[in-house]
Amino acid sequence: MSAYIVSREHIDALVTAAQSRAIGCANASPFRWWCSNGAGERFVKFLQMHDQAGATAAGRMLWLENLKSVAARYPSDGSGQRPGPCDLTDEEMASYEFKQLPGTPGPVIVLQAIKGLEYQSCEHDDWESSEAKAFLDALRDACIRVLPGMDAAPWEITDRYVFEPGMRLRAVRR
Repeated sequence: MSAYIVSREHIDALVTAAQSRAIGCANASPFRWWCSNGAGERFVKFLQMHDQAGATAAGRMLWLENLKSVAARYPSDGSGQRPGPCDLTDEEMASYEFKQLPGTPGPVIVLQAIKGLEYQSCEHDDWESSEAKAFLDALRDACIRVLPGMDAAPWEITDRYVFEPGMRLRAVRR
């Protein structure tokens, strides 16, 4: 596989989605994801709707995980440059500041952005237990929950003809 540094807009888009009422912060509750401290203990982290410091920390965490992956795949030549946007150095990525994107995030666009960042960030041995992966997993789950038709889809399938044309899905209490 190959890897490159994603754009600042890519990171801003994912954090904007996590802060959005449309996807991440439903009903103004904070977006949350579970992390591990490396000693097998799990804890939850929160991202509030209008928390600039938390959004910056989350974005920086995502971007630095991307850098860790690219660095594992392509060791630096000492210039601080990595594959991807050629005007970014390691130090500039470490000083990332979140800037919210305008508009309302759509779940399909965000799901594809999650896949893109995962692909660019999975090239190192610690990816599976990383906070970035936990954040992206939680954001993926939030996106799936708001896809059109999810509320009407059955939690358990009991009808053998559920996939037949013309079948109407009924809301099922979960």
